[in-house]
Amino acid sequence: MSGRHRSGPRLRSRWPLTAAIALAVGLIVRFLALPALPDWLAARDEPLASDLAIALGGESSGSREAGAAQLWRTRRVRAVLCSGRALLWHVNEADAMAAHVRALGVPEDRIFRSRAGESTAEEAAHILPIVRARGVRSVLLVTSLTHSRRARALFRRAWRGTGIRVLSCPVDSPSFRRDHWWARVRDRHVILVELLSWIRVGIGH
Repeated sequence: MSGRHRSGPRLRSRWPLTAAIALAVGLIVRFLALPALPDWLAARDEPLASDLAIALGGESSGSREAGAAQLWRTRRVRAVLCSGRALLWHVNEADAMAAHVRALGVPEDRIFRSRAGESTAEEAAHILPIVRARGVRSVLLVTSLTHSRRARALFRRAWRGTGIRVLSCPVDSPSFRRDHWWARVRDRHVILVELLSWIRVGIGH
């Protein structure tokens, strides 16, 4: 009995410390970790003059290919490659992206297409022989901000030893708002999918 009586006050005396630690962790997560997550997922390199801009698929707003077209208009690149996947019968995302790029002023002979790849890693593998065949030595990778660090890592890993320089030039996506992103279901989904994809990258997928 005496042992039980002593444990009660001891537990009660520890409760304020436990609560304070939990509160401190919660505040750190809320005000430091959560707002910083989009920055951690992003990679933005200096857009050095390069042979090719690669617009990755997966963003229906058209922001990625628009960013690649802007790099061509500002003479940062000499051509644009649109990478996409099959959407439905005889329709590939890369062709729709290329039409958008052409509408933004890039000539048809300066637009290339890659019509395969169900993941970023597969896109990197499929694009490599295309750029090698054209003697490309440097690319600017255009994708959404939260996807950019992983995309750059995957391309650099897939192209290791080729001598091709890969720089990241991300664009903002209308489908993601970084301010208080954790308060919106759609934005939480974007971050969660990206974090889970990082785990898959880490184990070789």
